[in-house]
Amino acid sequence: MSQIKSSSRLGFNYSVGLFAVGAFLILSFCGSVFGLIGSFVLGLVEPHESSSVTTFSDFAVAYSDTENPDVVLSDQLGPISWWPVVPVNNFEKTDDQGWPSGKEEDSVGEIRRSILDGNYRWFMTFEGEGYWIAVPDGLDPMTDFYVTVDGFRANGPVDTGFGLVFRYADSENYYDFQVNDNFEYSIGITRNGDRKMIVGWSPSEALATETYNWLTVVGRGDQFFFFINDRFVYDLEDKNFPAGQVGVFAGLDYAAKNVNIYFRNFEIRTP
Repeated sequence: MSQIKSSSRLGFNYSVGLFAVGAFLILSFCGSVFGLIGSFVLGLVEPHESSSVTTFSDFAVAYSDTENPDVVLSDQLGPISWWPVVPVNNFEKTDDQGWPSGKEEDSVGEIRRSILDGNYRWFMTFEGEGYWIAVPDGLDPMTDFYVTVDGFRANGPVDTGFGLVFRYADSENYYDFQVNDNFEYSIGITRNGDRKMIVGWSPSEALATETYNWLTVVGRGDQFFFFINDRFVYDLEDKNFPAGQVGVFAGLDYAAKNVNIYFRNFEIRTP
């Protein structure tokens, strides 16, 4: 988390924010996140006056009882449940409209993709280290966004990575958020074709194996929040890519055959 580097000064106005995700409270000061408190499930929200010279204005509370992480990012953006859903094929349609499909071969190996029974199914053969990405057709670059998907390793090595790409400009410039069936997640950046880890493979108790994992990324400007199965796992500030598209991702660090990844319930929201 970032730190507040100076104290408040008398006579100045400051914005203080608090947004809740499950049992977590995330604290912000003048638009920057600086703290995370866990283990609070229910409670009241109200201003706290610590001295006789404190005054408050523009106090507001927004909430949602939806299942999705409903992060209140600012007074201007509102809670995510109020953001409109971007109309894309969420894999419920039986056709492949809007997503790459069919067979494809390149230096990575071979992939066959299709949408069937609510799943975007990837059948892959890796000739060595490589990654596959799919972004829905017709998306405009976005700065503030919510993107979520369920991912499942149906076959292949347990360390096969799969998840989301965001701020995607092209195949050489994007961020990725991925998990594997070793109970690990990672966050990476590919810039001008050079891929580096921002967060190396790290354990998370939020992950389940041999079933779908629900992955979510929320972006607000240069701040990003990451969730696994409705649990907050990481936040990040990075200014490399100010806008871009979102999509899904799978990769492996070595050669392997019969690697099958399924995605379902893909959703994008923007303010």
